[in-house]
Amino acid sequence: MLYPWLDWQRSLLAAWLEAGRLASRATPLEPLFRPPQELVARTLAAGEVSRRPLEEVIRRDAPFPVRGEAIATTPFVRLVHLHRPGRAQRHRFLLLAPHSGYATAVLSPLATTLAALGEVVVTDWVDARLAPLAEGPFGLAEQIAVAVYAAVALGGPAHLVALSQSGPVVLALAAMLAAEEPELVPASLVFLGCQLDPKAAHTPLQQMLSAWPREALVRQLTTTVGPGYPGAGRRVYPAVLQLLAYSLASPQLYAEVQQGLFRELSAGIAGIYARQHADIHSLLDVPGELFTDMLEWILGEAAWEGDAPVIAGRARELGRLRSIPLLTVESAEDELVGAGQTHALSRRLHRSRARAITLPGGRHHDLFTGPGFFRATAPALRRFYAELDA
Repeated sequence: MLYPWLDWQRSLLAAWLEAGRLASRATPLEPLFRPPQELVARTLAAGEVSRRPLEEVIRRDAPFPVRGEAIATTPFVRLVHLHRPGRAQRHRFLLLAPHSGYATAVLSPLATTLAALGEVVVTDWVDARLAPLAEGPFGLAEQIAVAVYAAVALGGPAHLVALSQSGPVVLALAAMLAAEEPELVPASLVFLGCQLDPKAAHTPLQQMLSAWPREALVRQLTTTVGPGYPGAGRRVYPAVLQLLAYSLASPQLYAEVQQGLFRELSAGIAGIYARQHADIHSLLDVPGELFTDMLEWILGEAAWEGDAPVIAGRARELGRLRSIPLLTVESAEDELVGAGQTHALSRRLHRSRARAITLPGGRHHDLFTGPGFFRATAPALRRFYAELDA
């Protein structure tokens, strides 16, 4: 019932916006009405299918020329290859973007930072509303299969980079490559704010979700795509719930972005809040199977069997990863990932020395975008890869 309700709500608000425009047109009140109307319109756009191809956003963001092209496309994902034309590609990177409800385009600063160092393949996820039901399910096993395909497409050892939801996927990928594809053993592993050991420190959100019966939780947090979309009938975790979860987990930050954009609109300028607002509201629906699999990983009792993570129903042997350079990065004030859930990988790998960085005062978004990313995360990544070259 979620989509009919949303469509009804959007139609009412759209009518209100149009009535306001007509009422204020060619009157002294028009400048006063314009900023709040624009703010509401941009916020409402969060419920629409995201149309922000990653390579287009990167071309606008990068301070250098970047060529981006889709090297593979499925109903669920586009694999985008980024490189700087006319320059030798010193490194290969595979950036597994999280498929948790945000468009990959919001990771443009992270992808651009990597593109400055070499060629990059990035997963640009497609809104599940656009994937026909006949294409079948898409869960954690299918996401891992996409990661394997992307690693093979690079044609040699790559630096694997995981962010947030994609952490378990990259961990499984690295274990598979080390065991089965010796010519593709990862050059390094980077995990940015990933729930690699969910039991290390439960967040308030995890505690709240774990109190619900699992079946009831899935039933309440997923819905069926309604008519009018190619994916009609598909079960999904809807984008609007991702926005709701974000605003509840970070109410002060969300309010700051809304207020900041209102001030910029009132002043007639396009500042930092215009970009932050666009990123926060660039959402996409997640396949219901993937959402359910990740719930099981985050809340289940069998995420690890000893030192082997159980990912997509299979225990992954990590012994061969102990010699691969590893960097884990956490934000001290991360509202989505508990303290130690990323750094715990070093303990699981029995590595006494590993690069582990905690960003003081950092929030989850500081791991991939915004001033905090450019101030702390990007320099940490550049240092890590520079040390590997030394």
